[in-house]
Amino acid sequence: MDKSAKNNLEILLDRPASPSLIRRLVWAGVVPSKKFIGALVLCRDNSLLTRYGMQFLLFSAVAYAVAGFACFLFAKWAVIPFAVKISSALSLIMLFSVLAWFQGLNTRRGVVYLFIACFLVGPLLSFIGNYYQTTDYSWGSFALWAILILPWTIISRSMLLYSFWLILFNAAVLCWGCQIALPSSYIGWPEFFSLLAVGNGFILAAREGVVHILNNNWLKPQITRLLPLIIGLSYAVYPLIGYILGINGSSLIDCALIFFLLVTLASMFYFRVFPDFWALTCVLSSVCVLFLVFWLYAIVMAILPWYILFAAVLVVFGFSSWLIVKLKDVIERRKCSQE
Repeated sequence: MDKSAKNNLEILLDRPASPSLIRRLVWAGVVPSKKFIGALVLCRDNSLLTRYGMQFLLFSAVAYAVAGFACFLFAKWAVIPFAVKISSALSLIMLFSVLAWFQGLNTRRGVVYLFIACFLVGPLLSFIGNYYQTTDYSWGSFALWAILILPWTIISRSMLLYSFWLILFNAAVLCWGCQIALPSSYIGWPEFFSLLAVGNGFILAAREGVVHILNNNWLKPQITRLLPLIIGLSYAVYPLIGYILGINGSSLIDCALIFFLLVTLASMFYFRVFPDFWALTCVLSSVCVLFLVFWLYAIVMAILPWYILFAAVLVVFGFSSWLIVKLKDVIERRKCSQE
């Protein structure tokens, strides 16, 4: 079997079972012709409604129950005693933690139960903070929330909890900067966002080291790579957009150097070392956003006709789309050559 036929067969095998897929597999010789009728019977129960109908009904039932309970809480919230609120939140956290323990953290339901328990830690901290008036800043709550659920994140070895913890960590640092560091002039806002980009770059580098050096499997899902990459590139491009728009305090050299280093390192790593089409698409999209903002600002300030603005947008997205398609072909050829 030549390489193109092998690739086409792998694409077919990745699709959900259906009568048309069975016919193509029989035609390709993968499924014997004597097994054709049996294969059709097996894939008959693999329809979209059969696979996802019960899950949709269960999700709708849970959504209705949660909505009704939320409406009850909103109506009676002011008259519910503080002790009842705290005890209810603690009871729910303990309940879902026990359910996750008995279900098993290696199962999907166990991870979902533990995620609900981690999510309920935030409302519990909010109740305590509002009642005792512990602080006027939200960054402390986010930081304490991230610290408390960090052991659960490590024990669960789940990409869902890892993503949730990473978002909480960035929210805590971002709120600290906006509420403490920037108003007190500890650091300028361009340097602050550039440092956040570098911090997420280190998190991404640590993730790659854990996965490819220590051969850790639970961080292998692609979301654990794309999430810190997208957050870091967003932080890195923000000061440059501020410089283009002429916002006070925005500097160019340091922020542009950090953005250039992040883009260059990510491009070289995800094109040469571990080819990843989606990671390269995120890197290319950040560069396109920067150029698009520059062009839009220049065109709007020059008060040019609308069709020039429309042509500029088409040029940016057209060129980026063409380049993404070319990158996809190159990465697929590199993967085939490595295999």
